[in-house]
Amino acid sequence: TRLDLWGNHLTGALPPEIGSLNSLTSISVFDNNMRGPPPKSMVHLKKLQKLYLQKNEFQGDVDFLCGNEMELFKTDCGKKGGVTCSCCTGCGYNANNDKPIG
Repeated sequence: TRLDLWGNHLTGALPPEIGSLNSLTSISVFDNNMRGPPPKSMVHLKKLQKLYLQKNEFQGDVDFLCGNEMELFKTDCGKKGGVTCSCCTGCGYNANNDKPIG
């Protein structure tokens, strides 16, 4: 099951209730105006294989998600953003076509 919300001008934070959607295999909130740290409840998403958080204003350490062993985990880390991530498979976004990398 996928949750594709990219490019919808969403604001605010991801709600902690997202962690109860345990059938999710992919979440894309790419290219919105979301803020704050992703909720720690996301550790309960054991089937999650793809997570696209880039082109938002998320902040904080997201290493709590590293135990999920995702296939793709993209966020604004490193020089492009305020997220600290030691297990992300990519930082930033593809500015040429404005779509998620991968």
